[in-house]
Amino acid sequence: MFAKLALIIVVVGLTGCAMLAMRQARLQAAHELAEAQLRIGQHDDRLLVLYAEIANLISPDQVVAQVQQHGLVLEPAVDVGWDPLIDDGPLEMSPTWSVRNEDRGREP
Repeated sequence: MFAKLALIIVVVGLTGCAMLAMRQARLQAAHELAEAQLRIGQHDDRLLVLYAEIANLISPDQVVAQVQQHGLVLEPAVDVGWDPLIDDGPLEMSPTWSVRNEDRGREP
């Protein structure tokens, strides 16, 4: 009888320890996820600052002038890409610009 009682106490204790270990692992994962989200937010903020700095340094007219200075031509290019997260077929993208070397008449 005493052995059965001792075995039950040990099993309950081990079960409690296992549950505490799983809880700790879950809390650790939640903590790491929160830290990652904070880092992503900080990187996004830094990226916006860099975008603003780039926008202050150059304008679209300056880009066109630089391209023409090198004998190249800007022509519109429509990029119909595929987003692996959204499997609805081709996506409608806004027109972008590609550079074509007018002398060679082919894409770089």
